[in-house]
Amino acid sequence: MKTAMRKGQAATEYLMTYGWALLAIAIVGAILYYQVFSNRACGAGGATGFDMVNTVVPTGTFTLTSDTNGNVNFQIQLENRMEIPVNVTEITFNGIATTLTGAPITLQPGEQKVVSGSVTISGAKPGKCYNLQTEIYFIPQGFTQPKKNAGTLSGKY
Repeated sequence: MKTAMRKGQAATEYLMTYGWALLAIAIVGAILYYQVFSNRACGAGGATGFDMVNTVVPTGTFTLTSDTNGNVNFQIQLENRMEIPVNVTEITFNGIATTLTGAPITLQPGEQKVVSGSVTISGAKPGKCYNLQTEIYFIPQGFTQPKKNAGTLSGKY
C-alpha cells in the first residue's frame, strides 16, 4: 500500500512541476507577444476605406517620419483617377490640417505624384504605430467647391 501512495505522490509532484513550467512559458510568451512582436502588426503601412473611382487616391508610397515632439514630415503618392485635371488643396490627418509643400498641387488625369508636407500630431513618436483618419481635398478643373476622399492610413512612424 505504501508503494502505491508514493507512486501517486510522485505523479502529482511530476504534474505540478510541469504545470508550473507551462504556466511560466505562457507568461513569458504573452509578454514577448505584447511587448516585442505586437509592433510588427503595424506592417509597412496601408490605405483602406478610400473611394477608388473618379477621385484622387493614395497609391504606393506613404511614409511618415516624426521626432519626439510630435512633428511629422510625410510623403504620400497620390493618383488622379478622374478624367479632368485636379488641384489638391489640402490633406488632413485625424482632422488636423497639414502644410503641403507647393500647394495647390496639380494632377493631370492618370498622373501620379509624390506630395510632401508636415503636421504636428500629438503622441507621434518614432517606432510607434499609427492609424490616421485621412482626408484628401481637391478641386476638379471647372468646379469651384472642393471634393473630398476619406479613408485610413496605417503603419509605423
